[in-house]
Amino acid sequence: SKRALTNDQKNKIIVIGPILNGKFINFPKNKVKTEHLTIAMFDLTPMKVRIRTNFGEGPFCSIEQQTNFYQAALSLFENFPDIRIIMKTKRSENHQIFDYVDSYKKFIKIKSSRIIFDRANGNPYQTLSKANLVISVPFTSPTMLALSFGIPAVYYDPINLCTNTFQNVFQDITIKSEAKLFDYIKNFNSYDVKNSAFPAITPEDIIKNLKKRL
Repeated sequence: SKRALTNDQKNKIIVIGPILNGKFINFPKNKVKTEHLTIAMFDLTPMKVRIRTNFGEGPFCSIEQQTNFYQAALSLFENFPDIRIIMKTKRSENHQIFDYVDSYKKFIKIKSSRIIFDRANGNPYQTLSKANLVISVPFTSPTMLALSFGIPAVYYDPINLCTNTFQNVFQDITIKSEAKLFDYIKNFNSYDVKNSAFPAITPEDIIKNLKKRL
């Protein structure tokens, strides 16, 4: 609504809360404190160029972006022995449609109890419920959803694809280099949530808002 160019905007925008495909009804109200930091990383697999141009897919899911995203996951795993990583990609593996970079192939081959792969078509709310921190590709929904549910979350944009956003609402929650990501993890406090421009909301709030509009 803040983007409106005139005051006589005919269509009213009503925000009911963050919604992702999946069941949020059983999302835990209070996060259980865990001994180890658990990071949920949400990947957006890049389409092959011919597919992307045919279907108008945006540039945010690029080979360069995914290369750096999985390289960061590898670096976090290697440099922080106490963390666990839950990796959830948005799309099921399909080599006819999507590109898969070397850092991705290296990451998925790691056999460790500290790395968990959630199904691409699995419930994203379940992934969030297991995480102390969420990292996703800009500007995908999981980070905003996590912040709204009171879970610390950031976007990782090492190729500086998203330099400016409307009213810079994402600036405080976007990390733009692996070095800064390392600093963030070293100084991380699981219960110091920075919501930026996004107000906290609960699944119960969403249900109430939906019922009001039905």
